[in-house]
Amino acid sequence: MAPPPAKTDDEKTHPPAAASFDADAELVPPAPRDATAPGVARIEAVAAVWKTWERWFFWLALFLFCYYRGLDGMTRPTFQAFAVSEWNVAGQTATLAVIRACIGAASQPVYAKLCDHVGRPFVLFISTLFFLLGTVVCAAAQNFGSYIAGFVIYTFGFGGQNMLIFAVASDFSSMRSRLIFLHAPSVPFLINTWVSGNVAQSLMNTTTWRWGFGIPAIIDPFTTSLVFVPLLLGLLRAKRQGRLEGIRSTPQLLASPANWLDLLIKVDFIGLVLIASSLALILVPLTLGGGNAAKWRTAPVLAPLIVGLTTTLPGFIIWEAKFAKHPMLPKKLLKNRHILCGLAIALFSIASSSTQGSYLYFTLVVAFGKSVEAATRVRNITSFVSTIVGIMVGFAVRHFRQLKPFIIAGAVLYIVAFGLLIRYRGGHSVSDFAGLVGGEVVLGVANALIQYPATTALQAVVQHDNMAIVTAMFNACFQVGAAIGSAMAGGIWTNLMPRKLQAGLERAGIPNADKLALSVYGNPIKFIAQYKVGTPERGAVDGAYRDVQRYICIAGICVAVILFGFTFGLDNPRLGDKQTNDEAERSDSDEASVDEKAKVVKA
Repeated sequence: MAPPPAKTDDEKTHPPAAASFDADAELVPPAPRDATAPGVARIEAVAAVWKTWERWFFWLALFLFCYYRGLDGMTRPTFQAFAVSEWNVAGQTATLAVIRACIGAASQPVYAKLCDHVGRPFVLFISTLFFLLGTVVCAAAQNFGSYIAGFVIYTFGFGGQNMLIFAVASDFSSMRSRLIFLHAPSVPFLINTWVSGNVAQSLMNTTTWRWGFGIPAIIDPFTTSLVFVPLLLGLLRAKRQGRLEGIRSTPQLLASPANWLDLLIKVDFIGLVLIASSLALILVPLTLGGGNAAKWRTAPVLAPLIVGLTTTLPGFIIWEAKFAKHPMLPKKLLKNRHILCGLAIALFSIASSSTQGSYLYFTLVVAFGKSVEAATRVRNITSFVSTIVGIMVGFAVRHFRQLKPFIIAGAVLYIVAFGLLIRYRGGHSVSDFAGLVGGEVVLGVANALIQYPATTALQAVVQHDNMAIVTAMFNACFQVGAAIGSAMAGGIWTNLMPRKLQAGLERAGIPNADKLALSVYGNPIKFIAQYKVGTPERGAVDGAYRDVQRYICIAGICVAVILFGFTFGLDNPRLGDKQTNDEAERSDSDEASVDEKAKVVKA
């Protein structure tokens, strides 16, 4: 797609109005358009009535909201590791990751449409309710099955909060500064990466993992209100000024059955159910088919695989191609090579990254012998580096106004990072641990150069009405990629780890090697507490972990090579100072119409 035409001198002197919050200009949003979705129109009205100090207050509120949410996200996997180990199902960690990704992939378009049609405050409110309910169920779970139930509810709420953060960060920033503002909610990672380990260690020293889930249920309502109240007050002021006349309110929209039916059609509910069920039916069995006794030939594994491959997945493709009135991504956007490559980058980048991350915590505490505090920190160091470098990339992009060179460089660094991780996959020496940390740092730099820049690259070629759905599709592909990566890691882990453990213990001459291997596979936390570094049992288990992690990282580097190829399919649009690109998505007929109108005006 060609870059937008250069601004005229008049445009530079009198910039067009846009919903923007840029350091270079105070730009006023346009009045809501009749054709704009109600939620989009209302957020544009809020942007129009907010003063500069109110915008800064909102960003501060968003920071505080993201701060505690980020701390919870960084410590929760540690508490989950203790929970699944207590139930002897540590090997099913990847199963949870796949479930999370499937729910995330299906929920993102739903929340995007709700943001556009019902409104941002409603999405924040409803997603927080799911977040709290799921968190409480997880904290009270007495077995793996009940934990999964809470995990599903929590994940649905977490996905809505994610979508809301992306949406409001895009609502109040220009294209040129978009990367800076997209990274603003991630700034808490700079603190939480180092604090999270202390928090997790302290909590586990004083109480149980249940309080690790329970505390967020107490604090999250307060932090959510910090974001919810400014949005609500902005809407009330816009209403008093008459900016919401002719726009249906959230209560009116929610009370209308016809609106809900219309929303289900527009959100392509049937398509979402088909794609989510396809992912779950195909990918979850990949994480369950191994174990000490392979289960590939059993009905619980084969049946969902067959149904997914022969029924739901083909059904999804046929539905989207032939019957969906509003397919997940508008067909005119699907014809755009730039958008397709951007979605592929979302999928393959996280698929590569999530392979090595699925069992990283267990690898750190077992194969590297690290404490809860150190393992939690290292597991989060990628996010720390990604945030720092991402902010720097945001300022660089703001200056150069281009994205493609950064994205290509990020793909190269993915390959470099996995080269390091293949080499340094376990060991108790300083050099071994430094090598792993180095690989995670390079991976963080790669993430900073790809993930948010790729999101911005997609937003740069669509208008405001399609920005939320394109962002949602990017996030959905991101979640699908996470599911694929986690399924790959889970398949390798469940099929190789039990055999590697037993073989290593037998070579070391350990009695009852088969029973000990089964115990380690289900509860590695208990094993490392009983067998310290230097014992024959620990040495055999460490070797098994290193071998399996090597296979997982080899799978990751293969995916990274595919990612590198897709980066060359992107266009390189020049980023402007508006919130969106007004020239985007203009068809040939639209351009001809504009030309004709220009001729008439000139005459």
